[in-house]
Order: sequence, then C-alpha cells, then structure tokens
Amino acid sequence: MRRTARGSVGTALGTLAAAAAACVAYGVLIERHWYRLRRETVPALEPGQPPCTVLHLSDFHLLAGDGRRQRFLAELAELPVDLAGLSDPHIRLDDLTVPVPANGDPSRLRIGVVHSPYQRSLNAFERSGYQLLLAGHTHGGQVRLPGVGALVTNCDLPRERVRGLSRWGSAWLHVSAGLGTSKYAPFRFACRPEATLLTLIAP
Repeated sequence: MRRTARGSVGTALGTLAAAAAACVAYGVLIERHWYRLRRETVPALEPGQPPCTVLHLSDFHLLAGDGRRQRFLAELAELPVDLAGLSDPHIRLDDLTVPVPANGDPSRLRIGVVHSPYQRSLNAFERSGYQLLLAGHTHGGQVRLPGVGALVTNCDLPRERVRGLSRWGSAWLHVSAGLGTSKYAPFRFACRPEATLLTLIAP
C-alpha cells in the first residue's frame, strides 16, 4: 500500500513537472512571439468631432535579429493612423505638473501619455481634463491565469486594469500589453504581445 501511494505521488509530481515545463516552453518559444492587433472604440471626443485613430504600442524592446517583431511593426506602419504614441523609457521619474492645453479649450482633445501607469500620474492627467490616457510598462501582467488574471502589475495600478481599456475617473485609460517581456523573465502566458488601434468617436 505504501509503495503504491508513493508511486502515485511520484507520478503526480512528474505530471505536474512536465506540465510546468510545457507551460514555460510555450511562453518562451510561442506566445511571446505571437503578436496581434486589437481594436477598441473609445467615446472620448466632443459631439460633432470626426473620428480619429490612435495606434498604441509600448515596450517593444526591439533586438537585432528579431525578424518576427520587425515584420509586425512593418505591418503596423501600413495602418491609417492619425496619431501614434510610443512609450518613453522607464526612468522612475515623473512630473505631476501636467500642463492644461492652451486656453483650456474644452473642445480640444487632450491625450496624456505616461510610460508607467502609477495612480499619481494618472490622477494628475485626469484632474487637468485629459480625455484619454495612454500607458504601457505592465506588459499586461505578462503571466495571466484563467479566472485570476494578471499576477503582478509592476506598479500600483489595480491588477484588473493592467491591460486594455477602462475608465479612470472622467477619463479613458488604455494600458498596452506591449510587445516585449521582462529581461528577467523572457516569456508570456495567456497574455499575447499586442498593439492596439483605438478609434476615438463622439459619444
């Protein structure tokens, strides 16, 4: 009986180890190179303003010889985009004195771009009347579990907002899952690398 129980435990542990190895291999060899373009519609414009498109991508960590990522970026260059936003380097500094656009014109579209979506920075934009906030840095969590979502955000943003579109006070917030990975953990799981084409419309 004891030998049978030990054998069952050994078999179960072996199965778990094989499954874990398969997940890591999938995340390293397949998913982190499986790029996609998502499309979102954002009612961020004032009535009467014509729609415009914004291409949002971040953290693309382009390396020499990364042909798949280069080809994906070349395809994005063919999109009909009115405004393209790229992430800035993460330097762990932010300026909370966000300027209000000239004359405080309420009909003007205000887009705030910040690499890391720390709440203090998002709040500074939202208080100044910005309608759309774009951020990256989180890699969408990079590793997500079904029913749980992202395990980490690498900032103080709530985990459920780690990628995609959500409301931030009176503003819309879009966090890009990005194209890259952490140099310390070069894999993704249930979180494909992506760019997003946002179509801004009047509500």
